[in-house]
Amino acid sequence: MILPLTYESRQNSHAMTDVQGTSLALEHLTIEPSLVTPEVDFDGEKGLLLLRGVSMPEDMGRFYAPLLNWIRKYTESPASETVLRIEFSYFNTATSKVLLELFALLEHAAEEDGHEISIEWCFNPDDFDMIEAGENYQMLLRLPFHLVETQAKPPFSKKQ
Repeated sequence: MILPLTYESRQNSHAMTDVQGTSLALEHLTIEPSLVTPEVDFDGEKGLLLLRGVSMPEDMGRFYAPLLNWIRKYTESPASETVLRIEFSYFNTATSKVLLELFALLEHAAEEDGHEISIEWCFNPDDFDMIEAGENYQMLLRLPFHLVETQAKPPFSKKQ
């Protein structure tokens, strides 16, 4: 189940359209999480981009194409400083491929245009898979990549 995108429109915003022709305001893109898709909160005005939760959508293109399009347009005129914060409790192999594409777009903007862009990869200290994934991305990327330990419980975990 994919929940609808919501957009906050602001004056003087740069507009674009997604693959379905929907007009997107770049300043703020939000998507509510589901059992298989993450929360998305991309605030272009503040330069804070958040992906949080579980990422294993059935149709990767349908979910992530609007996000990648938003990032492409955003990197044309980003905030003075941009932080992509990833707080996944689980993501599948297909999401990993999308993340690499997203990272490449951000790296290009940082290298070609000199924009300050960094990534925060959040992990629970007991989640060795998420730690290893973060370390692997950190080795692959030239962007500042910070591993951030959190104590947050993953969504849908059993109460103790």
